[in-house]
Amino acid sequence: MAAMNPFEKQTAIPGIKHIIAVSSGKGGVGKSTVATNLAMALAKKNKVGLLDADIYGPSIPRMLGVLNEKPTISANQRLQPVVRHNVKLMSLGFLVEDGAAVVWRGPMLFKVMDQFLRDVDWGELDYLVVDLPLVRVMYNFR
Repeated sequence: MAAMNPFEKQTAIPGIKHIIAVSSGKGGVGKSTVATNLAMALAKKNKVGLLDADIYGPSIPRMLGVLNEKPTISANQRLQPVVRHNVKLMSLGFLVEDGAAVVWRGPMLFKVMDQFLRDVDWGELDYLVVDLPLVRVMYNFR
């Protein structure tokens, strides 16, 4: 039996040319700072979006001074990202109270991220920078 290719069913996100993921296996190393500065630099000559995918500790709204702003819903029922410094922003931080605990796991997390990628009206973007949560890799050495 041939192994299934996990990427064969992936589909492109309409309107987004390139996705840049910012990730680390260690917390507190500046992932959000790097993602924000990268997005701001790219936005000088490109159409850019910044997705704060760190659902446990979304910091992009605070970093960019838009913590009190909320995305709107368009007539076609798609989330309209908040725009700051010519960068389109989406974060769970816009949708939950500041400091509120989010205790989602597995399928709920994947659904939220899929909605942030596919149900947000990003428009045409040259780059979507994604600030990922802490990625822990577990090894089982025997």
